[in-house]
Amino acid sequence: MPIISASSIVDACAGKTPQRVVSLCPGITELLFDIGMKERVAGVSKQCRFPEVRVKDAARVGSNRRPDLKQIQELEPDLVVVDSRETDTAVVSLLKEEYLVWDSNVTTVLGAIAEIRALGALVDKVPNAEWIAEKIETRFAEFQASFQLPSKPVTAVMLANYKPWTAFGSDTISTELLGLIGVQNAWGMEPGVFPVEQRKIPGAAIVLLAEGPYSFHKRHVPVVARKFPDASALLVREDLVTWQGSRLLRTPQYLTELAGLLNR
Repeated sequence: MPIISASSIVDACAGKTPQRVVSLCPGITELLFDIGMKERVAGVSKQCRFPEVRVKDAARVGSNRRPDLKQIQELEPDLVVVDSRETDTAVVSLLKEEYLVWDSNVTTVLGAIAEIRALGALVDKVPNAEWIAEKIETRFAEFQASFQLPSKPVTAVMLANYKPWTAFGSDTISTELLGLIGVQNAWGMEPGVFPVEQRKIPGAAIVLLAEGPYSFHKRHVPVVARKFPDASALLVREDLVTWQGSRLLRTPQYLTELAGLLNR
């Protein structure tokens, strides 16, 4: 079966609208519910937690990195959503042998907006998806028109996880979003999400920690301080600076709040 994205949607389903979806991508799981797919989301990963009142009714198929393939098979999906940066390459290969797979590996806000529209077309929810896409466009436009960049950029690195230690580099939506408030990624020349086990934090850089139930928590701040003693650490909302999908509706307001914390 093919693996598809917003750029390769034409005829992907041979005219059939997907009726049973398994989503391993938290941001897209939320989007699917938000555009009216409640009855068609058959399974989700353990990382999928929004909308809270909806995801509890879907089957849990394990982690987004190494899901339970047997359980996915039992759910008989006609569409599986992954983010190939978060799911093991071997798992993605196995999934696309059996199912239509949507790869949500967008790296920009514009790409995320285009994906919302494309997914809406794929699952026959165009009006709902268009409403969300337009709202995101409007909120980001208003944010950029009103936000005043700091006179002095903030240099930072953003850690994605600690088992193993990884960070966000270029071609990630987080680097673009943080750039909107004047944050320069000191590791912005590295591709995607990359290992940093043996690295040192560049001088004067703030360490941003992606806060979430399966990434960083406040208890990890002293751990980070011991590993990177020359840098200060700050928890940031993982879902609001790294996710695609409808969660982007909330991101502009959060960026304003985050800018205030970084520029005290």
